[in-house]
Amino acid sequence: MRTHEGIKTADVKVPGFGTVKVAVCSGLANANKLCEEVRNGKSPYHFIEIMACPGGCVNGGGQPLDPDVQASLFTSMIAKVNRRYRARKPMA
Repeated sequence: MRTHEGIKTADVKVPGFGTVKVAVCSGLANANKLCEEVRNGKSPYHFIEIMACPGGCVNGGGQPLDPDVQASLFTSMIAKVNRRYRARKPMA
């Protein structure tokens, strides 16, 4: 279950268990709404997924990366930032 904005809910029937209420929210403002429901004891949900990025993280949150790939991505990003920094002209 995914959402690009707002909060999406569903009731999932689990054999031998019963109905599980789930919620998925996109964005931190919506996460705050669900967290307040939980804090106030008014949340009907058994499972809540919170996606900080609208629509979820690119490539999925917490996806394992090959350490070599991660290192090369980090190195290339640092190089790009350094090139942009050197290319900036000082403000007068």
